[in-house]
Amino acid sequence: MTRSAVTRIESPSSPKHALTIDVECYYQIFQRNYFATDVQATREVVTCTEKLLDLLASTGVCGTFFIVGRVAETFPSLVRRIVNENHELGSHGFSHIYVNKVTESEFRDDLRRSRETLEDIGGTAVCGFRAPQFSLDRSTPWAYDVLCDLGFQYDSSVFPFSGRHYGDPQAPLVPWTVQRGNKSILEIPMTVVKRLGRRWPAAGGGYLRYLPYDWNASAIRQVEREHRHAVVYLHPYELADNTSNPDFDVAVRAAPWKTRFAHRMQLINRGKTVNKLSKLIRQFDFGTIRDVFQLQHRSNSGPVERLRTPQRNMLER
Repeated sequence: MTRSAVTRIESPSSPKHALTIDVECYYQIFQRNYFATDVQATREVVTCTEKLLDLLASTGVCGTFFIVGRVAETFPSLVRRIVNENHELGSHGFSHIYVNKVTESEFRDDLRRSRETLEDIGGTAVCGFRAPQFSLDRSTPWAYDVLCDLGFQYDSSVFPFSGRHYGDPQAPLVPWTVQRGNKSILEIPMTVVKRLGRRWPAAGGGYLRYLPYDWNASAIRQVEREHRHAVVYLHPYELADNTSNPDFDVAVRAAPWKTRFAHRMQLINRGKTVNKLSKLIRQFDFGTIRDVFQLQHRSNSGPVERLRTPQRNMLER
């Protein structure tokens, strides 16, 4: 697998930073991961996503929504609202499987089903993918072959820092082209900043919830000074009001302490997320991945042409 720098042509009309939403059902995924139980997505994912959509509509901001196929299948009207309000539709897999835990064939089947489901419901092309838990890594180079074969234009799954469960500390901090034989795909990494001699994650998910607002805002300002584009991400359940789910609560109370601890960590600062996000999108200029990186829209499935997008310090490590 080879990497090459991307050339960017700045446009004054393009937003500076990408707002991305990973639409998944917290209860569905937690119970699968910790209890080996398959349950339907709950309406909480709709309630929380609609709260987010209302916020974006009030500020005129559009984002990229990476949606789990099972959620789309259960709540198709949610997908249609996302598309009707001019947000970009992306794939988060069909069953939220971890790419580095499955075979190439299993990944291909899941990804194909995801894209077909989203395009059938949304009536628009799906050009981007984000791996659940950033699980596309150096152990899965074949994943780029699958993405190219299925006509995806870009991936946004690499977190260029050293984390406990994911991350690639050697990855570039800015987008690069992944060349696989005679095919290529754009990789758009998550946002990290270099401080005190190491890389720190910023402006997304738990980092947005746990860390003070000023940390996240200063990280984005640093990204701007370095002529980069931030990629902010969050999950709709991070806007939840911690309402109870009786069956789930009973199961968690009876679970081992590590499971209870994992759940409690996911509840921290949920009530603060919407205010932090509201301040962030008012302070900085956000849009979809497609608009920020000036990617050509396509109307049907298959390979697409890409507008190459230059950035300074494009091979910064």
